[in-house]
Amino acid sequence: MGFIKEVQAGSSESKYKKLKYIQLFDGTTSSIRILDEEAYETWYHYVNRAYIKCLGRDTCPICKVNSEIFMSNPDDFRDHPDYISGSKRYYVNVLDKTDAKHCEKCGHFEKNTSLVICSKCQTSIANSDIEPINEVRILSKGPTLFKQLDALSKTVVGEDGELLGINGFGIKLRVEGTGKETITTAISNTFDIGEVVIPEGQELFDLKEAIITLTPSEIIDFKGGVSLRDVFLARGSQKSEERTASLTGKVEAVVGGPSSGALDIVAEKIDELFGIE
Repeated sequence: MGFIKEVQAGSSESKYKKLKYIQLFDGTTSSIRILDEEAYETWYHYVNRAYIKCLGRDTCPICKVNSEIFMSNPDDFRDHPDYISGSKRYYVNVLDKTDAKHCEKCGHFEKNTSLVICSKCQTSIANSDIEPINEVRILSKGPTLFKQLDALSKTVVGEDGELLGINGFGIKLRVEGTGKETITTAISNTFDIGEVVIPEGQELFDLKEAIITLTPSEIIDFKGGVSLRDVFLARGSQKSEERTASLTGKVEAVVGGPSSGALDIVAEKIDELFGIE
């Protein structure tokens, strides 16, 4: 069985856990261990600088518009301003073991250890120790990188000649270039083999939560310019009156504010979850 296998997304209730992704920058090499036996695969549309899960040709409003554009312009449909192509993306939990400097002020891990100033908050990290990050992160990339990982899972063997399996050896990710010119190369690290242990206090992320999933009507609203924040606020407002009243009462009891404060707190949680500034 290969590393890449399509997994159907089931229904699950979000725990609003903030997702953390591995940071891959030009000129850096990250050391990782893969923690899942298989990668989670999905199709997406890149809309308004966000990855939105494709709901399938029969349901997705973006795909329906694409089909109409294709029927009308079969020769140059991709040049139409309303055409938004679909792409495949993979997600997997990894243990980031890269050596880095840890900024105590903002929490950022600086993988370019030659820097003396944190690239996020501009605080001095000149005296920070260089240590492995050793935290669970989500690796999210397209088919080019994950086909490399799949090939490694089928070729890397131990001293006995047996396959180590994708969870049995370390991998180094070397990054060159930026933007659309980025090239990420996966290299096996057989100096780091054997069982990988998740550090105490760490846990795997629910990969189905890593891609934003909207209803058809929400996709239309978001594509039309409604912010993700407002989309989720509107979704929350559709809950039953009893549940909303209960939540509002609990929030008021804690913060001592008016009922409108409930929506403000929900908005803050949405911003935190998806990294909206």
